[in-house]
Amino acid sequence: MKAFALADFDSAPAVQEVPIPEPGSGQIRVRVRAAALNGIDAAIASGMMRGMAEYRFPVVIGRDSAGIVDAVGEGVEHVTVGDEVLGHILFSPPLGDGTIAEYALLWSAP
Repeated sequence: MKAFALADFDSAPAVQEVPIPEPGSGQIRVRVRAAALNGIDAAIASGMMRGMAEYRFPVVIGRDSAGIVDAVGEGVEHVTVGDEVLGHILFSPPLGDGTIAEYALLWSAP
Protein backbone atom coordinates (compact mmCIF):
# COMPACT_ATOMS: atom_id res chain seq x y z
CA MET A 1 0.00 0.00 0.00
CA LYS A 2 1.04 3.61 -0.36
CA ALA A 3 1.80 5.56 2.80
CA PHE A 4 3.39 8.87 3.72
CA ALA A 5 6.27 7.58 5.80
CA LEU A 6 9.65 8.37 7.27
CA ALA A 7 12.26 5.83 6.09
CA ASP A 8 14.97 6.93 8.54
CA PHE A 9 16.16 9.97 10.45
CA ASP A 10 18.22 11.22 7.49
CA SER A 11 15.30 11.41 5.01
CA ALA A 12 12.21 13.56 4.73
CA PRO A 13 8.86 11.77 4.83
CA ALA A 14 7.72 10.64 1.38
CA VAL A 15 5.09 8.47 -0.24
CA GLN A 16 6.39 4.91 -0.27
CA GLU A 17 5.19 1.33 -0.52
CA VAL A 18 4.75 -0.46 2.80
CA PRO A 19 2.99 -3.73 3.66
CA ILE A 20 -0.75 -3.67 4.33
CA PRO A 21 -1.06 -4.05 8.11
CA GLU A 22 -2.96 -6.98 9.61
CA PRO A 23 -5.18 -6.31 12.64
CA GLY A 24 -4.19 -7.98 15.87
CA SER A 25 -6.40 -8.80 18.80
CA GLY A 26 -8.61 -5.83 19.64
CA GLN A 27 -7.71 -3.91 16.48
CA ILE A 28 -9.55 -2.95 13.32
CA ARG A 29 -8.10 -2.17 9.91
CA VAL A 30 -9.58 0.91 8.27
CA ARG A 31 -9.53 1.79 4.58
CA VAL A 32 -8.62 5.44 5.13
CA ARG A 33 -10.82 8.05 3.46
CA ALA A 34 -9.52 11.10 5.38
CA ALA A 35 -6.58 11.78 7.68
CA ALA A 36 -5.36 14.82 9.62
CA LEU A 37 -1.98 16.30 10.43
CA ASN A 38 -1.28 17.63 13.90
CA GLY A 39 1.70 19.18 15.66
CA ILE A 40 2.75 15.78 17.00
CA ASP A 41 2.95 14.49 13.42
CA ALA A 42 5.40 17.24 12.49
CA ALA A 43 7.48 16.42 15.57
CA ILE A 44 7.55 12.72 14.68
CA ALA A 45 8.36 13.43 11.01
CA SER A 46 11.23 15.78 11.89
CA GLY A 47 12.79 13.30 14.32
CA MET A 48 12.16 15.59 17.31
CA MET A 49 10.65 12.67 19.22
CA ARG A 50 13.68 10.39 18.81
CA GLY A 51 14.81 10.95 22.40
CA MET A 52 11.32 10.31 23.76
CA ALA A 53 10.16 7.34 21.72
CA GLU A 54 11.59 4.44 19.76
CA TYR A 55 11.08 4.72 15.99
CA ARG A 56 10.26 1.50 14.08
CA PHE A 57 10.98 2.38 10.44
CA PRO A 58 9.23 2.99 8.21
CA VAL A 59 7.22 5.32 10.45
CA VAL A 60 3.89 6.17 8.82
CA ILE A 61 2.93 9.76 9.61
CA GLY A 62 -0.50 10.73 10.98
CA ARG A 63 -2.48 9.95 14.12
CA ASP A 64 -6.12 10.67 13.11
CA SER A 65 -8.28 9.12 10.40
CA ALA A 66 -11.76 8.31 9.21
CA GLY A 67 -12.75 5.53 6.88
CA ILE A 68 -14.46 2.18 6.44
CA VAL A 69 -13.63 -0.94 8.45
CA ASP A 70 -11.93 -3.42 6.16
CA ALA A 71 -10.97 -6.16 8.66
CA VAL A 72 -11.37 -6.87 12.38
CA GLY A 73 -9.05 -8.62 14.79
CA GLU A 74 -9.88 -11.24 17.37
CA GLY A 75 -12.12 -10.05 20.18
CA VAL A 76 -13.67 -7.13 18.29
CA GLU A 77 -17.43 -7.46 18.68
CA HIS A 78 -19.14 -4.09 18.27
CA VAL A 79 -17.53 -3.04 14.97
CA THR A 80 -17.97 -4.98 11.73
CA VAL A 81 -16.55 -4.87 8.22
CA GLY A 82 -18.23 -2.05 6.31
CA ASP A 83 -18.82 0.23 9.32
CA GLU A 84 -17.80 3.87 8.93
CA VAL A 85 -15.48 4.92 11.75
CA LEU A 86 -13.11 7.63 12.93
CA GLY A 87 -10.25 7.12 15.27
CA HIS A 88 -6.92 8.13 16.69
CA ILE A 89 -3.61 6.34 17.18
CA LEU A 90 -2.32 7.16 20.64
CA PHE A 91 1.25 8.33 21.08
CA SER A 92 2.89 5.21 22.43
CA PRO A 93 6.26 3.75 21.51
CA PRO A 94 7.39 2.26 19.32
CA LEU A 95 6.33 4.69 16.61
CA GLY A 96 5.58 2.99 13.31
CA ASP A 97 1.85 2.83 12.62
CA GLY A 98 0.15 5.91 11.22
CA THR A 99 -2.91 7.06 9.33
CA ILE A 100 -1.71 8.88 6.21
CA ALA A 101 -1.90 5.67 4.25
CA GLU A 102 -4.35 3.58 2.29
CA TYR A 103 -4.99 1.45 5.41
CA ALA A 104 -4.51 2.10 9.12
CA LEU A 105 -4.81 0.01 12.27
CA LEU A 106 -6.91 1.42 15.11
CA TRP A 107 -7.75 -0.02 18.51
CA SER A 108 -11.37 -0.91 18.98
CA ALA A 109 -12.96 0.65 22.05
CA PRO A 110 -14.37 -1.89 24.52
